[in-house]
Amino acid sequence: MVIAAELQFNQLAGFSRLFLDYVNGLPELETLYDFRPDQKGYDYAIRRGQASGINRSGLVSTITKQYAVNSELLPKNLLEKLGLPNSCCVTSGHQLCLIGGPSFFVYKIASAIQLAEKLSKMY
Repeated sequence: MVIAAELQFNQLAGFSRLFLDYVNGLPELETLYDFRPDQKGYDYAIRRGQASGINRSGLVSTITKQYAVNSELLPKNLLEKLGLPNSCCVTSGHQLCLIGGPSFFVYKIASAIQLAEKLSKMY
């Protein structure tokens, strides 16, 4: 059984006031970032990424080589999509932190998956 619910970041413990002000669109912070996490911001980020001249065939080739030892794990259908000029990819980095703890890691993974699903439906 899969139970899915969308929670707002301010409903979860451990996020800084700065982060919460960013996701809530506090105008005083607009000079600190390129785009907001909303429809207009996603449009901008996707257009900017597509115009950046990413070597998509090189990216797909590199990922394919990284899976050479375990080629049965290679997500071929996703790699084909990544090679298309109009595709985008949601990524997340993780910085080790003492204050956020393990739950922060889980929040980041869940948020990246949720954003990817949302963007897939939107575009």
